[in-house]
Amino acid sequence: MRYAAAILLLSAIAVAEEQKPACNAANHGRFWPEEANNSAQAAHQLSHSGELEMCSVVVWKYQWRKLTVNVRDLPRKKSARDARAESRKASAAVASQAVTEP
Repeated sequence: MRYAAAILLLSAIAVAEEQKPACNAANHGRFWPEEANNSAQAAHQLSHSGELEMCSVVVWKYQWRKLTVNVRDLPRKKSARDARAESRKASAAVASQAVTEP
């Protein structure tokens, strides 16, 4: 049952992707979905939902690129407390090796 649901989901995504026009020199700089090109309000709503894409040139190739980034997708910095805890563990390991080695 899970496999059937996965296949159905992938086919629905493939059908949705087929409706998107090819990103090329003719539509370079245009938004997808198309209504974002004509309405600033639609572009605003689509950017907040993470669905807005723009046809851009990336290393000599045209590609649809998302314009927004979700904070959860960004790499997380370690906090100062985590860094101190790791340095304490490392120094404790070095100290225990120094004590056990003659």
